[in-house]
Amino acid sequence: MKNHSYHEILSYLKEFSGEKYKMLRKCNSDEERAYMEKGAEAGRIARSEFSELVDTIVAQFDLRPGKITQWQNSGTFVSYFWCQLKESEYIDSNISLSLLAEKADGTYRFRVSVELAVENSSPEERDNYRRILEIPLKNNLVYISGGNNANEFKVLDERDNNHVKNANYKKVQVSQIIDESEWNSDIELINLILQGTSDLMPYYEYAIKGENISKEPPEKSDEKSIPEEKKPIDEAYSPGFSKLEWLEILKDPEIIGPVWGGLLAAFYSFGGDASCKQLGEKYHRSATSISGTCTQLAKAIHKKTGCPVFVKNGIEKYWYILFVIRDAEQKEAGSTVWKLRPELYDALTQFDIMRYQWVIEEVQSVSVKEVLPQVKTFITSKGFSYPEGLIENFYLSLKSKPFVILAGTSGTGKTRLVKLFAEAIGAEYKLVSVRPDWSDGSDLFGHFDLNGKFIKGPVCECFEIADANPQKPVFLCLDEMNLARVEYYLSDFLSVIESREKQEDGSIQTTGIAQYETGIPDNLYIVGTVNMDETTFPFSRKVLDRANTIEFNYVDLIPVFDDEFSPQEPLRVSNEFLRSEYLILARDCANESVYVNEICGELQAINEILRKANAHVGYRVRDEIVFYMLENLRDGGVLKKEEAFDNEIMQKILPRLQGSSASVRDMLCELFKYCAADHSQKTGDSESEKMRKVLEDEGIACLYKKSAEKLQMMVRRFEEDGFTSYWL
Repeated sequence: MKNHSYHEILSYLKEFSGEKYKMLRKCNSDEERAYMEKGAEAGRIARSEFSELVDTIVAQFDLRPGKITQWQNSGTFVSYFWCQLKESEYIDSNISLSLLAEKADGTYRFRVSVELAVENSSPEERDNYRRILEIPLKNNLVYISGGNNANEFKVLDERDNNHVKNANYKKVQVSQIIDESEWNSDIELINLILQGTSDLMPYYEYAIKGENISKEPPEKSDEKSIPEEKKPIDEAYSPGFSKLEWLEILKDPEIIGPVWGGLLAAFYSFGGDASCKQLGEKYHRSATSISGTCTQLAKAIHKKTGCPVFVKNGIEKYWYILFVIRDAEQKEAGSTVWKLRPELYDALTQFDIMRYQWVIEEVQSVSVKEVLPQVKTFITSKGFSYPEGLIENFYLSLKSKPFVILAGTSGTGKTRLVKLFAEAIGAEYKLVSVRPDWSDGSDLFGHFDLNGKFIKGPVCECFEIADANPQKPVFLCLDEMNLARVEYYLSDFLSVIESREKQEDGSIQTTGIAQYETGIPDNLYIVGTVNMDETTFPFSRKVLDRANTIEFNYVDLIPVFDDEFSPQEPLRVSNEFLRSEYLILARDCANESVYVNEICGELQAINEILRKANAHVGYRVRDEIVFYMLENLRDGGVLKKEEAFDNEIMQKILPRLQGSSASVRDMLCELFKYCAADHSQKTGDSESEKMRKVLEDEGIACLYKKSAEKLQMMVRRFEEDGFTSYWL
């Protein structure tokens, strides 16, 4: 049952927008603390309700949402909520259809707009966006003009598109404005927003595509040129499948498996009649993810069968192949209920679809400090041991970003570590051996053969397992990952991993990748193992900047026989144990600003040294080091602060350094002074000899010992070979 109303979005803005926000521990009185608690609770509810409105649009239109404004930003309660929505194939475009809740012209309102991020746009995008002024303005829409500041935006009285086009406004949006006085119930607001979105979609489509659009009013346009036989109308529409034909579709292994079969089983378990939000609450998934999976399944059925697609205002709505859609009632969670078509429901009964039902696994709720000792005990019980602090470092690296590289000498236990760690926490594990001839993403995700049959790639199973059980971590180990050029075959992943956005329910979504329109599952963790020798390829900074690189080179060859190898039961932790808490520094780390500034101060000092050899780092490296350090703080600290920062210098800074110039040598020497001490006071025939004496001097406390030792070896290699790098 829905506990809140969309009125609470505007109520929050009325009472708190623009007011200063303080963390509770900084409040000076009980009264001030109570006000902040009230504002925070109202903000969370308002953002949740706004997120539900976004999900309503996503459920009706083939759009992907971007990030939603947080309820507070930089110490202030926000004065608006905003979310951009885009078609999947245009996700990188600066043109969007956006939903806003805002204060404007002295009133509080909702607005749906087609807009352009002018500051980030290219000349081509600006030319394309001007197309919206080539078509007349529909009666219920308005033009909004403005400059760079919010108070410059105003609704234009002018409605002639040609006059507006020739007026040379700096910014113009086509919008549907919904004042508070225009609606009383949530259903009325939803209908107004959906109608506005429907009216604006032709403008958006024309701006991004410009395909065959009529210069008549948008409702008469036909930008997709869909054949007449694919234009059924409303209730008269049917995909045309009988129960027997649905049964044949369900028997196709390319259509029904753990993911799509699990989706249908989930709807079936509700009697065939449920909202995405209801399913999300039961199966611990985001409503947006479920909606996207519905679209994928419907598109696959259409592609396989050629069935007609329901079209409204020129927009293909694939969901109607599977469902009859209605507005949710007041007592039902969510805003839209999706009901399985009766022929499909009967076929699912005969097919026994419940064999694919998503499993809701019972997981153990334990702290990091409880889990990691048990993980180490489990690994020891299997007859393996790793250096002190390595398991904690591996955990923190995964937690800060689900992409880790284990590098070093062959036979040091890199691949085994991934397998044992996964087993210890009850995660799924799959090993994929990289081939030297891999050259693009199809080697990972699959390809079509000469007969038009799709051949799945080696990582598809991992994606399907992760989608089928989003609460269970899944480890994909790319063994010997640099036998082929990582920048080539992993290029799609390296780009998409940077699009991660946190959803209202805490899950993380990315843009689509290969055939997976819902993106990389947030419970999929990719670990690559590498050997750096003459048979492998080096890494570019594009790869190194996106991963924590943990080195395995020095092992103690003396065996230990006093460990007990008694059987140890694995844990069963949920994905929350590994899922990142921090994605955007300014937004997610505001409550730890003092500690963040302290870390960034150290990084700034190191970056000034790196600048001497033009090896300085950017925002991505800064953010990921900060996230690692913040994750380390949890539960009272996983590692000592100095040990954690030492790890990050080793894993995010030093692997990028290489060269043969004097500036590189000088930079390494300065870094050594920062990590250890001024070695110039020692005697020796070379810089590396002086550094060695500093490291051996028990009277000198090195701040970052591991990094200092690595820097000494890099300087020694420079002196011997005239060239140096992090890799042996």
